Amino acid sequence: MKARFWIIGIAVLVVIPTIVFGVWKPFAKAPVYDLYSVTRGEVTSTISVTGSVVNGQSLELGFLSPGIVKTVAVEIGSEVKKGDLLVALNTDILNRQAAQARASIQAAQAMVTKAQNQLRSVDVNVLNFGLNNARVALENAQRSYQNALNAYNAGQGLISGSAEVARVSLNNAQAAFTNAQSSYNRVLSDYNVGQATLAMVQQASAALTSASAAYEMAQAQYQTALRQSDAERVNSRAQLDSARAALNSAEAAYRLAEAQRSQSLAPASSADIQSASAQVAASVAALQIVQAQMAQAVLKAPIDGRVVTVNAKPAELSPIGQPVVVLETAGEFKIEANISETELSKVRVGQTVRIAFDALPNVAVEGSLATIDPAATIILGVVSYKATIVMNQPIADLFSSLTADLEIITDNRSDVIVVPRRTLTKTDGVYHVKVLQNKQVVEKEVEIGLMGDTDAEIVSGLAENEQVILKQS
Repeated sequence: MKARFWIIGIAVLVVIPTIVFGVWKPFAKAPVYDLYSVTRGEVTSTISVTGSVVNGQSLELGFLSPGIVKTVAVEIGSEVKKGDLLVALNTDILNRQAAQARASIQAAQAMVTKAQNQLRSVDVNVLNFGLNNARVALENAQRSYQNALNAYNAGQGLISGSAEVARVSLNNAQAAFTNAQSSYNRVLSDYNVGQATLAMVQQASAALTSASAAYEMAQAQYQTALRQSDAERVNSRAQLDSARAALNSAEAAYRLAEAQRSQSLAPASSADIQSASAQVAASVAALQIVQAQMAQAVLKAPIDGRVVTVNAKPAELSPIGQPVVVLETAGEFKIEANISETELSKVRVGQTVRIAFDALPNVAVEGSLATIDPAATIILGVVSYKATIVMNQPIADLFSSLTADLEIITDNRSDVIVVPRRTLTKTDGVYHVKVLQNKQVVEKEVEIGLMGDTDAEIVSGLAENEQVILKQS
């Protein structure tokens, strides 16, 4: 009897769910899919960085030899055209040297006349005048050389001393940065085990940031001191060499004038004619040298641009070791950005860059990656490499130091099978997508090519027009 009741109970448990399912099934809601129709398209991968606008060309202009400034024709912010006067030196001494050179030409021409004809008393006076001028020029050159030698010897200790001070400061800053880094690591470790407060971590972080900035500034100051020291040493040596060359020239000119006078008083000969003719040529060359120096005493704009630095004042000595005028080309800009070492392998020169500016929201242009600095830069402990981006077209209202948002296109594939990245799943290193076939969900294994920012290239496993499931509801 009990067995019979058990059989009846089991039958009821089987039949009732079957009846309920049969009644409910026609009213059940079918699943709804958001589908993506597989198509061919373009896949792009990018790296996003922030950069800063810098001027495309900056020219540091100065004089080959120092002198007293006579005229300063520009100021900071002045817009200049090619050939405009910037700064001019006083040329009174050069004017006198030019006059002496012209007198030497006249004397040499008189020598030619004497060699060809009988020497007249007036010719003798001209020779004496030329010899006297050569003597005066020699004495001036001797004094100038001695002054240059004294200045060169006196300046060597100061030049090396300034670089040494900067080097000591750099070592101190590096030691301070190392200590700050160690302190920050120690405090952070203590914080992680509950032995330090957040305020202590923030204080150590601020100290590390300050020490890093001080270290970078000390590096820049040391490099500047080295460059300035080299420039001053080269300039001082150049002045000494110039004075020595002027002295040699004056000595030669005096000996030549003395010899010419002696020869002129001697009987004329064919050798005299040749010598006199050579002296004419030498005197003309000397005048041309002085005229070239006078031309170099005038600083003119070599290009159209804007003046950003002026380091000259009337009646003062022109700057030594620094530019007299710094000129930037108007409207020629580039962008500099730092690429982290983790992204460096993805970038290369020539890649296309999309550019936008925070200050110019309606401006969007493209450029190209022009250079990547091989030397690393460490900023707050992060190793980066400086990249330079040039723009494909000029932009109005662009200024130095503006922030630029950059997307470097690291790879691009066109006319390939494309699906959204969010449709992909990965299991044990293998990618899959779900497709709808004959109202049935089928999971397919696919091979991936380029993984873009939002899409992915499908190398195999899918065909055009297949329906990939984006979402099921």
